[in-house]
Amino acid sequence: MKAACIAFLSLMTAVSGWGETTAPASGGCDRSVAFAVTAAGQPVAAVPGFAAHWIANEKHQRQYPGLCFAQSPDPRTRNYLVVFSTDPDAFSGLAPTVLKYVNSVPVSEDSTLGAIYGQMWHFTSSQPTAAATTTLNLLRTETSTVLFVRTYNEQGVTISQLSLKDISGWLHVREKLLERVLADVRADSRPRSPSPPALKTSLPVYYVNCDVPVKSLPAPEAPPASPALPAPPVQLATLEFSSSPTGADVYVDGVLVGTTPSSVTVPPGDHRITMSKQSFSMWERKLQVTAGKRRIAGYLEQKVVTLGSGLP
Repeated sequence: MKAACIAFLSLMTAVSGWGETTAPASGGCDRSVAFAVTAAGQPVAAVPGFAAHWIANEKHQRQYPGLCFAQSPDPRTRNYLVVFSTDPDAFSGLAPTVLKYVNSVPVSEDSTLGAIYGQMWHFTSSQPTAAATTTLNLLRTETSTVLFVRTYNEQGVTISQLSLKDISGWLHVREKLLERVLADVRADSRPRSPSPPALKTSLPVYYVNCDVPVKSLPAPEAPPASPALPAPPVQLATLEFSSSPTGADVYVDGVLVGTTPSSVTVPPGDHRITMSKQSFSMWERKLQVTAGKRRIAGYLEQKVVTLGSGLP
């Protein structure tokens, strides 16, 4: 959206003297005229310099009462789009139409004009998207000896099709071409078709009004994650302890787990086994155990001997 706005503004700076002369429908303005330039691609809203100069002359405007000039379509009037090109093939498959667009939130059918953000010219064309040479093409409309113009109503119907070769004379031929186009606009007597329902989402088109909020396309939903497979159960090791003498305290990695004889379940790996009993030396081993059963026997050396009474 930002790039489209920049493109429009850069083209507008290439012309001078252009101003919107839209008047209220009650003030005698019943037809609104917009301008565009096209090359190998869809049109770009822009006003050639000779057209801007002609419009700036109030005397010329008085010659065509009932006409106003604005790049944004007016919902109160008939709307026409004048498209210039130096290539007649650029009009192939082109169908400009006026659409009105509203906020993306639901809008009731009896909404007032205040609920509508505005109107825009929407272009459909069989041509590829316009390249970055659009500004150059605008300048060529001022100097090229070949210039074609088509005028469309807001339903995309061609009401005028002219070129420079249809205009006689050497001076101000482009201005005369414009005057022929405007005469065709004034003479158009086709009944105005009902406007299409307001669009509740913005379209990927070139907007004349750069302040229109564009609804971002929703991000594609990520596919549902596959359920995680359960981890295989850990195969534990069972240690069966015995000692001589019995009744020794058994520690596994410094934690008391029972007295001999006893058994305990531990995960495979390195473990430190300790057995101790009062009056006996401590028995300690560091073992690497694997899944399954393993018997561990400890022999504790007696350190204190108690002598009985009555000995000689």
